[in-house]
Amino acid sequence: MAGKSASPRIVWFRDDLRLSDHPALHTASSTGAPVICLYVLDETSNAQLRPLGGAARWWLAQSLRALQASLTLLGSKLVLRQGPAAKVIAALARETGAAAVFWNEIAQAPHLTVAEQVAASLQAIGVPAQSFPGDLLATPSSIRNKDGRGLRVFTPFWRRVRSSGDPPKPLPAPTTLGACPGNGFGIKRIEF
Repeated sequence: MAGKSASPRIVWFRDDLRLSDHPALHTASSTGAPVICLYVLDETSNAQLRPLGGAARWWLAQSLRALQASLTLLGSKLVLRQGPAAKVIAALARETGAAAVFWNEIAQAPHLTVAEQVAASLQAIGVPAQSFPGDLLATPSSIRNKDGRGLRVFTPFWRRVRSSGDPPKPLPAPTTLGACPGNGFGIKRIEF
């Protein structure tokens, strides 16, 4: 395997199946290292996650196809895997010699639990993990009352959000992605 600087970065796509305004992808692509774009169909890790119905599966399949088409234009591929996210991502990180794994957070308890499991499995094999705020205008920890609790009424909450200034500008989509030559990590068929 090539030196550490050529080690790929894995971007774990979750609900954010897009290239622009994607902090994890932006960070991985800015390293100049090869980027492995990964989607994991995980229906086993957390019993609190609602199973996908027919319409959601159709939407997901179409969205993954669109993401694959966008990645192809950048010279990359979407890797599809199925199974427990923590196990699948750690295995791919080991298999590819990944230097780091990045993802955007989903600020809901079941999704946070899965992300914590992924981070722990990566830590166990010595692969750094980094998550990014990706689905909120403001993090809940940044909007608190005088007692340090979350706000319960919308108007004070909205005033606090507006007083924090304009939201950051959306991040641009990468213009290229460092592909992993000869990695053989193409699309695997997953039944939706």
